[in-house]
Amino acid sequence: MPVGDMLIQKTIKKEAVLEEGTIAFKNWVKTGTEVYRQFWIFDVQNPEEVAINSSVIKVEQRGPYTYRVRYLAKENITQDPETHTISFLQPNGAIFEPSLSVGRENDTFTVLSLAVAEPIMSSHPAHHL
Repeated sequence: MPVGDMLIQKTIKKEAVLEEGTIAFKNWVKTGTEVYRQFWIFDVQNPEEVAINSSVIKVEQRGPYTYRVRYLAKENITQDPETHTISFLQPNGAIFEPSLSVGRENDTFTVLSLAVAEPIMSSHPAHHL
C-alpha cells in the first residue's frame, strides 16, 4: 500500500540515520552487544631440555583466556553536515572474563620466541609443530 510504504520510508529516514537524537545514533554510539576476544597459549613444557639439549619441543595448549572488548562508548563524535560524515574515537579496553576462561589472568607460561625458534626449527624438520 503506497501510504503504508511512505510511512515506513519516513520512519526509516527519521530513525535509521546517524544523527544525534535518533535510535540508530544511540545504538551506534554504544552498542548493546558485547564482543569477546579469546586467546589460546601454547605453553612449552620442557624449556630446559630444549635450551640445553635441543630436545623436541613439547607444548600444551592452554586457554581460552576470554576478554570482553568493545564495551566502551565512542568518544569525540563530530558530524560534518557538508560531507555527511561522522568522525569519532573508539576507546580500547578489555576486561578479563573468568567465567568464560580456563585459568586465571595471572597464569604464567613459557612460550617460544619465533625469532629464535625459526632457525632451530628449519634446521631440524622433526621439530616442526
